[in-house]
Amino acid sequence: MKKVLQIKKSLLLFATCLLISLAGVNTATAQFDDAGEILRSGTNDANLLLKEYLRPFANGFGADLNSGWVNSARPYGVLGFDLRISAGIAIVPTGDRSFNVDELNFENLERVDGPSEAQTAFGEDVQGPEMGIFGTNPLTGQREEITRFTMPQK
Repeated sequence: MKKVLQIKKSLLLFATCLLISLAGVNTATAQFDDAGEILRSGTNDANLLLKEYLRPFANGFGADLNSGWVNSARPYGVLGFDLRISAGIAIVPTGDRSFNVDELNFENLERVDGPSEAQTAFGEDVQGPEMGIFGTNPLTGQREEITRFTMPQK
């Protein structure tokens, strides 16, 4: 049962990423310049960042799915069907427009420069923190910085 839920969550996460990338092809390309660098931090760190970045989208999408669906028990009239048009809107609260990267438990990532607040997909258009990916050098045994990337602006 847990495996099925995990697969469903993974599919939802993949579909969400695909929708976001297709929604603004011209504007989203700048946000994904450092996607390869983010993936170099490891699966767990990349998933943690992606979850926090997309959290307001997933919450709003779930709220929209849960709104506006009404059924009645009465039978339909002459033609036997009912046609409805409805719209739902979810407003992202101010507190969900950013997250603190210092509060996340990363394995290989650290904030090396900039503010501790990173913007989510619905945040403001401000500069995010610069994150460093660290690993242990097999020759020296010392922890060293591998690369850096800047969190996306909105």
